[in-house]
Amino acid sequence: MQTERMSLEPGQHSAKTATVKQISDTLWYVRWTARLPTGERIKGRNQAKTRQLARRRAVEAAEARIKNPHAVEWKPSHKLADFVKAVSTPQIESPRLAEASRAAYARDLGLLMGICNSDDHKHSASLKGLMIGSAMRFRTLENCLLEISHLHGYETARGVKVVLGKYVIGQLVRSGAIDHNPLAEIQIDLKTGAKPFDKRPTGKALATEDYFRVVNHLLALKPEAGVAGPKRGRWSKDVIVGRRRNAIDLTLLQAATGLRIGEARQLEWDRHIEVRGGVLYVLVTPEITKTPKGREIPIADLLVAKHLLARRELLPASARYVIGAPSDPDKKWDSRNAREMVADLYKEMSAALNIELMKVLRSHLWRATLNTLTEDRLSVGKRSAMFGHSKEVNVAHYTDVEDVSGMVRIMSELRAEHAESTPKSTL
Repeated sequence: MQTERMSLEPGQHSAKTATVKQISDTLWYVRWTARLPTGERIKGRNQAKTRQLARRRAVEAAEARIKNPHAVEWKPSHKLADFVKAVSTPQIESPRLAEASRAAYARDLGLLMGICNSDDHKHSASLKGLMIGSAMRFRTLENCLLEISHLHGYETARGVKVVLGKYVIGQLVRSGAIDHNPLAEIQIDLKTGAKPFDKRPTGKALATEDYFRVVNHLLALKPEAGVAGPKRGRWSKDVIVGRRRNAIDLTLLQAATGLRIGEARQLEWDRHIEVRGGVLYVLVTPEITKTPKGREIPIADLLVAKHLLARRELLPASARYVIGAPSDPDKKWDSRNAREMVADLYKEMSAALNIELMKVLRSHLWRATLNTLTEDRLSVGKRSAMFGHSKEVNVAHYTDVEDVSGMVRIMSELRAEHAESTPKSTL
């Protein structure tokens, strides 16, 4: 207690010397005081399962406040949504995390806040609109997680719980807005009542005829058709049309190359697109693929190649990304936004073309289809190099042995047989 009463100079704190008190066999806490560089005196409290961890958290919290005296002092009366936006989201968007992890964590964080792309259900137990104090009650958090499990499945709910613990509750404890983790040492049964896991089939490919029906349908689609300017909302008509154009062109690019969606979103005109000998090539460099090896992919379908090059003419000369953000092609298209728009497009095409497989499959559909269509003319080694995975993975997951119609003709022959016109000139 003597330490708490001592005079503190600006920039000093008592967290290193304050008494660590025991609440129970597994819970300790530290109350500390700090004097900010501005001269303001503040108090804090941190707790943990061990004496040492409680001390460490207190020191970290005190020094963080001194280092950034103008940071918001989060309190239980603040809105959780504001905290998530200011603290949790920047943590998840950190470049030290892999892009796939950032996308998954952002999706899980969105589910906590009731942000969901499904039209057939609502998240009535989400944390949206709640104050920090109200949201950080065990029953509130439990109901939110159970609802996510019921609507999206156990695996999703389990991932959301991890994000909740690390990027929301953990950050709230660090900021001093709450004293402890309300989920600590209490189990939640996320399996009972969970939505059954709907595993997407692997290795399923479109029949040759269906593949070209899809590609031709995409080539004919007008992004602006049927789009009216919103009477309300954050998106202008131009942005809505841009998002739809992006989804169409991204899908065409993947259908012609088998690119992963993460790879396609990172392509830059100057670094990854090249025309040689009348053929358009996509240069997949090591830093944009999940494998350590780069690769080159020719776009054999000249109709798709010409469509993608025509897209370049619609963009500002300074546009950086091939499929950039709809409102600014100098910026990368947000992963979650891209996946949502592409999912909507697939569902639309499934209904328009009566192709059931497109209801459930996404990017990997093209890898399996292209593998199957070219299997008779390209060795497994060449196909593996084109798609960026091992021969074993190629055979196990990306070849549909049920579709024998795709084993007898290569892409140029197939286009001539399944399209009304085939371009004769080079690019």
